[in-house]
Amino acid sequence: IETAKRLEQSPGLGYTVVGHLGLAQADRMVLGELTDLSAVLAKGEVDEVWFALGTLPPAQFTELLAVVSQRAIRVRLVPEVSELLTTNLRMDSLGGVPLLTLRETPLRYWQNRFCKRLLDLTFAGVGVALISPLLLGIALWVKRTSPGPIFYRQERLSRDGESFYIYKFRTMYVDAEASGPGWTTQNDKRVTPGGSFLRRTSLDELPQLLNVLTGDMSLVGPRPERPHYVAQFRQEIPKYFDRHLVKTGITGWAQVHGLRGDTSIPERVRYDLYYIENWSLLLDLRILLVTCWQVIWGQPNAY
Repeated sequence: IETAKRLEQSPGLGYTVVGHLGLAQADRMVLGELTDLSAVLAKGEVDEVWFALGTLPPAQFTELLAVVSQRAIRVRLVPEVSELLTTNLRMDSLGGVPLLTLRETPLRYWQNRFCKRLLDLTFAGVGVALISPLLLGIALWVKRTSPGPIFYRQERLSRDGESFYIYKFRTMYVDAEASGPGWTTQNDKRVTPGGSFLRRTSLDELPQLLNVLTGDMSLVGPRPERPHYVAQFRQEIPKYFDRHLVKTGITGWAQVHGLRGDTSIPERVRYDLYYIENWSLLLDLRILLVTCWQVIWGQPNAY
């Protein structure tokens, strides 16, 4: 199903998904059972057959492959291992035997981490110096509009699952999570009047520049999550913990595409993994520029 969605989202590849066999729970056209393969191919509407290997017993796959081989139809295989590995693969050959080689992600190399850290220190240091009057003004506003502390401190997980405490300007009432943690939703009654504006403009995130200077976070990276949710999502979402191959960030590839707040976690993971696999200083700069633009003109799903 996931492969079919990717094909439909990429019309430039020239593929049209005719339907599926043997997927009763599919949310799209089901052509029948696997035993109906020969009858479906006989209609002449299919040019390629894609097999999801992880769903087929070897004996049944051999039988189905024999059915397809009787016709001039291309066969493609979607290996089960694709759920376990990132997409950063290289195809090699060993005496005619195909090999898939997993490459290291760019930020596993020390020189790339050094350059990224230098960018973080430069931008975060200059940023704190330039906006210190703004930070003071927001602190006074938080104190005046709602009783309680100015800053909100919470445990999060960063690279390799290391724990740290993230800092934000407080935007919720002090007893907001008395009944337990929960996602912030639109018109959330736990958010203070002043906090609503800070969240919408992302100004509540500015104290995280201190997290960047101390090395707990980066300016750009997957957003850090609480241990409770990390434990839950890594059980439910394939490759979720791969987000922790790099330091978490104040902003990220998913966030500049509107995936923040009460949005799809699997979709966020896909964007986070794309960032990890395709990292470059230019990509970081692009994300920072888009983030600044969105802060000025407003961001989707910011509440």
